[in-house]
Amino acid sequence: TVVDVASGRHITDALTSDVILRDFSDAEIEASIASGTPMDKAGAYAIQDQELQPGEMVSGCYPNVIGLPICRLLEILGELGCSLPPLEFPESSANCRRECPFRAGSKS
Repeated sequence: TVVDVASGRHITDALTSDVILRDFSDAEIEASIASGTPMDKAGAYAIQDQELQPGEMVSGCYPNVIGLPICRLLEILGELGCSLPPLEFPESSANCRRECPFRAGSKS
């Protein structure tokens, strides 16, 4: 939810992304726990974890899986009348699986 505090107008939305986790060995799980890596993560994993490589995204928005669907946030801010300067999209947007109005060559 994003709220325009001046007007009280708000927009609430949610995106869904699908991730398939791979099978982990007991040793991999124990090593990950011992490293402390999963202790500050929702679901105890981070898709971008290069060491554990927990799974693969099959649909949705990669930044959404990491924690913030930047494309949708920027759309909402625009819908609320917030004018933003032209922005370069983060590198992770290359992993988006939907049409993204902020990625070059993508339909809006």
